[in-house]
Amino acid sequence: VKPDIVFFGEQLPQRFLDLTGLSQKCGDPDFPVCDLLIVMGTSLVVRPFCNLVSFVNDDCPRLLVNRARAGECRHNPIAALLSGGADKGFKFDAGNYRDALCLGDCDDGVKELARLCGWEADLDKLVQEGRGGRPE
Repeated sequence: VKPDIVFFGEQLPQRFLDLTGLSQKCGDPDFPVCDLLIVMGTSLVVRPFCNLVSFVNDDCPRLLVNRARAGECRHNPIAALLSGGADKGFKFDAGNYRDALCLGDCDDGVKELARLCGWEADLDKLVQEGRGGRPE
């Protein structure tokens, strides 16, 4: 049984290519109209995923929820040239205006975000439904 994942060297699903704007027959990609980009549980090393943080507009807030820092701007002029311009990775420094970092487990980060947004009950309900109503 093949899991619902893409292995190294396999073609990405057409839906991914369409929604990212990487497809020749793309309709309306998601990234130009993104209001908030949340990235969770990744090293952001493998292409094309490591570049996705740069697909959103420059004023779109970006949140990384992860056990370790990832996808940061490298300040490397050669890498910038190879990526087609300025390095648009995460910038968690003092001059940052849109990037936020939540270090820790993804589950804990999502629970905290839901709590801060007043969505705890909604998240709890979705988690229960995903377990088929079984308690933890």
